[in-house]
Amino acid sequence: MNELQLLLQKSKIYYLDFETTGLDPHVDKPLILALKSELGAKAFLLDETNNETIMKYYNEDTPVVAHNAKFDLKFLKKHYGKTPKKVFCTQVMAQVAYNGIRDTNSLESLLKDFLGIKLNKTYQKSFINAKLENLSEQQINYALEDVMHLEALAKFLKKRLTQEKLMATFLFEMDFLPYLVEVELYGVLLDSTKWMELLRVKEIELKNNLVELDTLVVSLIGKHKKTKYHNTKFYKIRTENSKKEELLSYTGDELYEILRATETLKGFKENADIKDRLDKKVSKKIIKNEKKYEGLSQLFDVPIDYEKLHQIKLKDSERYSTGKDNILDARTSFAEDSLERAFLDKLLENRELNKYISTYGETFLKNINPVTGKIHTDYTQTYTDTGRLSSSNPNLQNIPRKKEMRACFVAEEGTVLYTIDMDQQELRVAADMSKDELLIASSSGSIDLHSELAKVTYGTIYKKPMEISKKVNGNLRDQHKPVIFGFIYGAEAFRIHQLLDIALPLAEEVYANLSKVLSGLVAFQKTIKKKAVTTLKVVANEMGRKRYFDKTKKAHKIEKEACNFPIQSTCADQIKRAWINVMDYLKTTYDDPRYRVLLQVHDELVIQGPPGIGPQLAQIMSDTANQFIKHKDLVKMTCEASEAIYWKK
Repeated sequence: MNELQLLLQKSKIYYLDFETTGLDPHVDKPLILALKSELGAKAFLLDETNNETIMKYYNEDTPVVAHNAKFDLKFLKKHYGKTPKKVFCTQVMAQVAYNGIRDTNSLESLLKDFLGIKLNKTYQKSFINAKLENLSEQQINYALEDVMHLEALAKFLKKRLTQEKLMATFLFEMDFLPYLVEVELYGVLLDSTKWMELLRVKEIELKNNLVELDTLVVSLIGKHKKTKYHNTKFYKIRTENSKKEELLSYTGDELYEILRATETLKGFKENADIKDRLDKKVSKKIIKNEKKYEGLSQLFDVPIDYEKLHQIKLKDSERYSTGKDNILDARTSFAEDSLERAFLDKLLENRELNKYISTYGETFLKNINPVTGKIHTDYTQTYTDTGRLSSSNPNLQNIPRKKEMRACFVAEEGTVLYTIDMDQQELRVAADMSKDELLIASSSGSIDLHSELAKVTYGTIYKKPMEISKKVNGNLRDQHKPVIFGFIYGAEAFRIHQLLDIALPLAEEVYANLSKVLSGLVAFQKTIKKKAVTTLKVVANEMGRKRYFDKTKKAHKIEKEACNFPIQSTCADQIKRAWINVMDYLKTTYDDPRYRVLLQVHDELVIQGPPGIGPQLAQIMSDTANQFIKHKDLVKMTCEASEAIYWKK
């Protein structure tokens, strides 16, 4: 019996870590297995003999402790077909135990902060594309060091979890982890031909947008051009569009006046050396490429009244920003039919088109795995304070809810995709927690909440009763939805001012009137806020997930984040548990590995399975969600399923 076989067969617990040639278990290979137990510790080079030993003697019943265990489990599953039944991830332990008050939970930082141990990370990236025969003794020793302290770290974190009554939350996350590994490994199919057709449409829209922006800039320059100047030195600014090219001459004094506002957009305070900097901008082109309006430096010569843009100034700062929220705020300073407002609106449209093309253009297709032909996103299990999953490489949770885009994600041949969402999940959870009468009435279907609250808001704005429903003034109802969700999560008048493009005093009046009709929710929020500020923590639900606050954080920020936490966390727990239950149902009912959860996006699961089982899957998800509802006589969670050969919404 060799040493690896002994450790695998006789150990009561594995502390393990893989070193690999890269991060992709489908493309990259494991190089070293560092393994520690009560019997000893060693780093094993994964040659053919040791790989066969793992496949033959690895015991799935033996508990595993690892840091960032999801990574190790994916390589263990892909290359050896092994899935441990019990896993303890020290990274997730730390995230649950210190939720909200630690910036990082890397192994290096945890060992340093809690155990006073400093890891040498010199060789951390040395394994990328490495060859087994070229590995050095130093690299092997480095691999072993990562597991040598896992036992002590796990004991430290377990004590914290026990003291804070967080073990149930942590164990729930560990129950969920193997299901997450399966979904990431399996991936989802993308119709790349359809995807590229959509991209070409957006490229045409961007080209037309640029023509319109160029025309507005020419008009703005004409509007702001003056006739009397003391400085006789001239500067050339060229503007061009698809139809013509125009050269305009300016004196230094004139250009200085035109650029006053736009210099601040670059992040510079107005000062005496602006004219010196202008000398470096002689004959500068406004139009360089399709991204000419994308950043601050490309906007320097758009003449917009400085005094009207004072609102773009960032709070507590002398710098300026052209971020979306700041532009939305600043545009209200200009008349509805003004050139400036038209320019800012087109600028926002331009940003959206550029973002689409840069995010979902040809580079997105590089995410298709060369081995599987699928896209494999990477979910971060507890990175967010609320416990919601986040997606990256690529972020599939941010795919726009447009039919034509989602339809590019398709089912495998002989299967269908079910898109099942928890209907009004956040509103129903908020109703259960707050027992607000209006929210409860909405969850029962007796009223249309969005219409009722839109009536309150627009009645306040227009000073008269408003008729609003899905059929009458439906646009106002839809525009108002972000206001309601912001209200539920603690946003106040300033956010309403931004969302509805109304004056701040009027937004304050709207907020006050909404508070009256949602009095139960407001009372619930006040209780949460008070406890959070006093105790510097907030509890999500009966399972016990907590969010901690640093004592240096300002009270109003604690209050807002505290309002958000219980509802969002409960929603996260509902969808994770539903994921587990759906997967268990598919495994026990059908002998087909293709039937599984493929994606999770906020309140919905995308599930691949045989035709005709949508109602059963929706019922499983509904029953699961209702397990988290306290007042079942008042609030009931429901789910709706759609079936197609693509991701349908």
